[in-house]
Amino acid sequence: GGMGAVYLAWDEALKREVAVKVISPKLDGVGNALRRFQAEAQAIARLSSPHIVQVFDFEPGAAQPFIVMEYIRGQSLAQYIESQAPLPLAAVLDCGRQVLQGLGAAHKAGIIHRDIKPANILRSEESVIKLMDFGLARSLDVESGLTAEGAVVGTIHYLSPEVAQGEPATAQSDLYGAGVTLYEMLTGEVPFHDDSPLKLIGKIARETPTPIRMHRSDLPPAVEAWLAKMLERDLSRRYGSAPEALADLAKVSAGSIQPGD
Repeated sequence: GGMGAVYLAWDEALKREVAVKVISPKLDGVGNALRRFQAEAQAIARLSSPHIVQVFDFEPGAAQPFIVMEYIRGQSLAQYIESQAPLPLAAVLDCGRQVLQGLGAAHKAGIIHRDIKPANILRSEESVIKLMDFGLARSLDVESGLTAEGAVVGTIHYLSPEVAQGEPATAQSDLYGAGVTLYEMLTGEVPFHDDSPLKLIGKIARETPTPIRMHRSDLPPAVEAWLAKMLERDLSRRYGSAPEALADLAKVSAGSIQPGD
């Protein structure tokens, strides 16, 4: 993203490769944002889930602030989608299961990601899915005063309707972002398009996503219904929690993935 560069480094003490994310100091007031983010970074560092990128160290006060994280050999879902979407149903449902397990672990610890999108989800060479950058983009965006007009349209595509309307992000907003990501994996398209960021935000806030079968007719109705519930505009009808969405996904997967798929 526009937040800075990521480098592969060698941790001399622990004799392992690590990823070092350098935060661009050009953002106004980045110090304050990072200090606010520090408590969250420490909470994330304590989370131990196979589906969350581990944070080892965080130096918000350095002249060049940086985060040291687990290094994952693989690619982001953004790269995976770009090179291979539309993706096989079994692979997408497996990805959904792992994303929801990671979100469940974070939400249980009281941490909302706030920026779930393919660029923030890594897929290792062993097909293990890991979420990264919890809370980071939002902490920095708020501080640097990026408005909807100035934000990159690409990120807006994954905003939930309630966040598009200025409400705070919740666990359910993370589920919506996961839903948009899975929709894009299945179809190669995001649910809403517009060249104008403001019009795009309006569509997300007010319209219903294009039914997925318009892009892809081979999907079982149960999968379509499950994804529609992930993408409900009405919070009382969207899945209320990651475990709830996961339980339904297990049923959908059992019915839709035949042996040999």
